[in-house]
Amino acid sequence: MKKLLTFTTAIAILASVATLTACGDPPSENGTGTQNAGAPSSPGGTGIETPPTPDISGLVGAVNGYTFTYRETKIVLGSPIEELFAKIGTPSEADTKREESCAFRGYDYTYTLPGNVWLSTFTPDGVTYHIIGIQIGDDSHETEKGAYMGMSREQITARYGTPTTGAGTHRYHYTKDGMTLEFVFDGADNAIEIFYQFDDAYNYRIDGLGN
Repeated sequence: MKKLLTFTTAIAILASVATLTACGDPPSENGTGTQNAGAPSSPGGTGIETPPTPDISGLVGAVNGYTFTYRETKIVLGSPIEELFAKIGTPSEADTKREESCAFRGYDYTYTLPGNVWLSTFTPDGVTYHIIGIQIGDDSHETEKGAYMGMSREQITARYGTPTTGAGTHRYHYTKDGMTLEFVFDGADNAIEIFYQFDDAYNYRIDGLGN
């Protein structure tokens, strides 16, 4: 039988959701690591230049490797967040977190949905926001193959097989069609976090850093 997460565990997961959109400061020219990739350039060209907005046309909305169904509504990475909100409703201001974007102009938003599900979004054009990450925060939600938080490592592999990467570690990554489904295990080998996110190769392109 499933058991809801303790309050302490839920708080820890809420703190970790920032990893879906948070960016570390990249090294500056002098190696101090203080450069902000999202900072606008200053007048006269003496400041830090904003990187160009990457062209991800043809990529956004096309990532269906793994999907998550939230209360009978399928959520697909890369799809416009407003399309989802038209079906499930828009989260309140209290359930909306805004952070300055590191990879794009403007802001990234993280939304908390009822039932401890977090959605992270980005905008490549400053107009339309797309879903870039999903985090499941309690065991009332299941993946397409019936995996949920609290399951053992053996139960996860019985459903998904050997992970693409992370075998033998506390993070299992299953990669398919531009997406990564990640299970994080505690010391007792039980799943305590589940993430849906773009895989490394897709992120490399989406951040405008690839060739």
